Amino acid sequence: LGQVVVGAELRRFLGGLDRKRRRELGNAADHRHAAGGDGLRGFDDLQLLGPRQRGVLAHRAAHHQARDAVAQQAQSDVTTAYTILAGLPCGTDLTGTDLGTLPALAPGVYCFSTSAQLTGTLTLDAGGDPAAEWIFQIGSTLTPASNSNVNVINGGSDCTVYWQVGSSATIGTATSFAGNILALTSITLTTGASVNGRLLARNGAVTLD
Repeated sequence: LGQVVVGAELRRFLGGLDRKRRRELGNAADHRHAAGGDGLRGFDDLQLLGPRQRGVLAHRAAHHQARDAVAQQAQSDVTTAYTILAGLPCGTDLTGTDLGTLPALAPGVYCFSTSAQLTGTLTLDAGGDPAAEWIFQIGSTLTPASNSNVNVINGGSDCTVYWQVGSSATIGTATSFAGNILALTSITLTTGASVNGRLLARNGAVTLD
């Protein structure tokens, strides 16, 4: 029951982030349309504006402030979700184990005190439970090797796989990954890598090669 409650809370945060992104993109498109382009080129343009144009500029500035507020709230939501994941009690310590060498994993909380590696295929078996959740707490880096895979089977969902990464995640070339990665620093997808889930970096960049 505890894991289901935690999962519902995380899905609420992550779903809210998706809605915020869509709203922000829509606002950006409205701004460009209202201004008739990408905006002013410099101080001389500002001097040429009439009252109506200055009003448009003020309108755009107000919307930019609103977008900043949306971004700040999204950042806060990522931090909250990350903290929830990091605070769960560890069920199975996998420190020093390559995820690709394990048999199919049942739902649960798995932890690594330092880095986590995946070479080959990791299978996550829901056992027929559509609400099954897997949470991986990783002390430092997450580094799936090239051509690795994460497969969710027997009624599970990629949406309920969570990777809490203590520093950065780098997904290897041509790797097919599953789940929501919440990294303290950065996330990088190298050439041909794909993720069925969300990529959320708290303090750094998300880079898609």
